[in-house]
Amino acid sequence: MKTEHIDKGIQRINEGLQHKQLKDVFTELGKLVDFTGNIDFRSKLEQLETTYLLMMKYTIDGIVDPERHQIYNNLIENCYLLTDKLADYLYTQHSNAYVYSQKRVLAPVSPDSYQQFIDRFAGYFKIADTMEITDLRLISEHLASLNMLFQMFWTNSALNEQQRLLFLEIVNHNDIPDFEKSAITSALFLSGIRDFDVAKFHIFFNLIESKNPDTSERALFSLLILLFIWEKRLPFFPEIVVRLELLCEDKGILNAIEKILLLLIQTKDTEKIMRKFHDEIFPEMAKMNPNLRKKLGLDNLLNEAIEDKNPDWENLLEESPKLTQSLRELTNLQLEGADVFMSTFSALKNFPFFSSLGNWFIPFSLKHPEIADLAREFGSNSFFSLISNSQFLCNSDKYSFILSMQQIPKSYRDMMVNALQEQNINEQDIKSAEIESLTNRNIGIYSKAYIQDLYRFFKLHPQHREFTDIFALDLNFFEKRFFNIIVQQQESLRKIADYYFEKNYFTEALHLFDMILAEKPADSTALQKAGFCAQKLGRYALALSYYEKSDIIASDNLWTIKKMALCYRQLQQPEKALAHYLKIEKSEPDNTSVYVYIGHCYMELEKYEEALKCYYRVAYIQPDNHKVWRPIVWCSIMNNKIEQAESYSQKVLNNDPNPHDYMHAGHIALIKNQRKAAIVAYKNCINKLNGGIQEFSTLFEDDYALLLNRGFDYEDLAILLDSIRYSLEEN
Repeated sequence: MKTEHIDKGIQRINEGLQHKQLKDVFTELGKLVDFTGNIDFRSKLEQLETTYLLMMKYTIDGIVDPERHQIYNNLIENCYLLTDKLADYLYTQHSNAYVYSQKRVLAPVSPDSYQQFIDRFAGYFKIADTMEITDLRLISEHLASLNMLFQMFWTNSALNEQQRLLFLEIVNHNDIPDFEKSAITSALFLSGIRDFDVAKFHIFFNLIESKNPDTSERALFSLLILLFIWEKRLPFFPEIVVRLELLCEDKGILNAIEKILLLLIQTKDTEKIMRKFHDEIFPEMAKMNPNLRKKLGLDNLLNEAIEDKNPDWENLLEESPKLTQSLRELTNLQLEGADVFMSTFSALKNFPFFSSLGNWFIPFSLKHPEIADLAREFGSNSFFSLISNSQFLCNSDKYSFILSMQQIPKSYRDMMVNALQEQNINEQDIKSAEIESLTNRNIGIYSKAYIQDLYRFFKLHPQHREFTDIFALDLNFFEKRFFNIIVQQQESLRKIADYYFEKNYFTEALHLFDMILAEKPADSTALQKAGFCAQKLGRYALALSYYEKSDIIASDNLWTIKKMALCYRQLQQPEKALAHYLKIEKSEPDNTSVYVYIGHCYMELEKYEEALKCYYRVAYIQPDNHKVWRPIVWCSIMNNKIEQAESYSQKVLNNDPNPHDYMHAGHIALIKNQRKAAIVAYKNCINKLNGGIQEFSTLFEDDYALLLNRGFDYEDLAILLDSIRYSLEEN
């Protein structure tokens, strides 16, 4: 059976369950069961369908059954579970996907030998804590066991009781270090993304109470993502919702959830940061190379004293203000907790270390067998410890950094470390500053690092396309029914809404402000922000409705009035826009921008004399404002002040003219009966247009009314256009 047929069958079944079309569901299940030839699947399907037929008969016969709703939900729940088992069975047999190919070659561990396996696995670190392990065979065996455990839980579709107990044995074992427990927890998370399993939900609920903060925060993050992915199934598995409600009675948990949601919003910035590196920073640095050659006098190097320092070196960044600004923006983003190192470390994920799937998720530890030798070499070196304790680098990047150091000859490593030590780096001060910076911004340190580790995995792993990239999902938790459970306080909802707003994610922010306004409809600030979101999304009528409500609550707020005026202009209602701008003028009589907008409104209302007065005032206050000359030219033409129009038109033509400026100059010359001058101006217009004579003809015809009202007729204008065409051919 081809996997695409399995995909379509599973999709039809899940859609049928969502719409409660059980007859169609049983038909599709029957097709897949027939293909497997599995007696157990057939027996389970027949049992479910028989139960449904009996329930349906009782319903049609009018028999009241108080248990019917529960039975019906149990039927749907069991159909989901049977579908999951069928899917796993068929994909394991027929799919070439990475996970199923790994699943087929994974050597199973006998339940009878679980305890022996765990004792041997935990025993490695019992030895490592008392002596240095240099036996490569022992190290290799332990790494193989860790990889096998990760593969076992990652490829697992649904935990049986023995596997569940094995997992709990691992996470509760005193001799297994926390960093390996956390890695195996991530395996369960990857499995949960792919396959729904109630047992995994319960494990994550339990792990949130772990004393190890890394494991606890991983479990909470995993739970939130799985709730999001499997949200449509939650109504049929009420025990999950009940546990979520109990969990969210803890205010500490609610605060932690809020931090995780803010961090997830922040991942939207990672792609922007990478584009900034590639589109702004790297090109600007490349531009500096020729300048650097000149500044350093490389062409005359042999004629200069080598020991002399160039005093202009320090000015190189000043000569690239774009680079300086970009670096400053990145620094600010880093202080806010943004992931600024993705681009830097993306090229350092090709070490053999990352060929083991679990190593993408393992918390950084100097005890990790693959870097233990280097850790012993550096000992308690402050530089090495600084990297280890850094809160700005995620675990994956720390491993990349240390592994890249292993590629450097020992003598050079020693020189580098000694040089850094001589700079008197105060590790504790830096660490404290980092933690304070992160804490002040309400960022969960472990969640932040874990999210960045996951981001690198889903974007950079060689088989990343084989996994469901959670960061490619539209993680709008607020659209899910369980969101009201996890965000119970208006303050939390407001904080998330404001964060979306500050990051310019206006669609999401608008949705959340609507939720806030449903509870507090008289919140004028929320109304203003909702209006601004709608405005930025181009939904001006909606924006205006928010602004008008805000204006009723907090009248005479100039910011709101300005936004209302803008919306009226965008909605092509210049008369209403004008009324608002005139209000603003009374409060801000020296605001030239207001006069510009008033002029625009008068011009759109064809009140050119009033418009000219506004533009003149702007030109008087700001004589260097070249932009105001253009509307003066147009209004002067429309007001038959041709000499004045010509005067300002000449100013415009002397200051970087655009095609329309030449068009207007042509109109002025034509009105003055200077037809040859008009043709020259029109040809200049054509030369500026990408569409040439065709585009010019369209623009010219748009202004026919202007010229017809000044004594020209269609025949005049048609002949003029043909004259221009002949003239162009001659050239």
